[in-house]
Amino acid sequence: HCQTSLSNAEVGLGYEEVEDQSIHFKFRLSETENEYFLIWTTMPFTIITDMMIGVHPEEEYAKVKVDTEVWILARQRVEPIMEELGVREYEILEVMTGKDLKGVKYEYPFKDMVPKQRELDKLPVIHTVVCEDFVDVATATGIVHLSPGNGEDDFVAAQKRRLPMYAPFDDECRFTEEAGEFAG
Repeated sequence: HCQTSLSNAEVGLGYEEVEDQSIHFKFRLSETENEYFLIWTTMPFTIITDMMIGVHPEEEYAKVKVDTEVWILARQRVEPIMEELGVREYEILEVMTGKDLKGVKYEYPFKDMVPKQRELDKLPVIHTVVCEDFVDVATATGIVHLSPGNGEDDFVAAQKRRLPMYAPFDDECRFTEEAGEFAG
């Protein structure tokens, strides 16, 4: 079988309409028990190589109380996301700009399963919030997780911050031993 990826031009041809599988997931803010960044992705495998969370510096973000948790997402996406997730009772506790979130540290969820992530976590910018103008607050949760080994914008964001490249993939796009328990 062919082991090459599609070029941007090939992807843009739009051969067939398919529905992407997607997930919402939460990254817990460090030193909190119940505050989370709410993130959406169509590529859950990229969570393994996550290095930063991106927010738009000028846009508004809300802390939203949902049951016993507090979720952070783009202010303009609160109502649509709550409806999509079937959350009927919630309260906006605070509104801030993306700039206010810059530098906030979060807990990488698979640190015990991916030893390399534990090592990377010692670097100052790894697993923190960064501000990037490309973050679109009109879709999903308005917060993106950045996996430099998997996306062009993510790669550029990491290069701007002189972060090491973490792309534990082999020639067949399978995770290597550097992906810890996800190898194979």
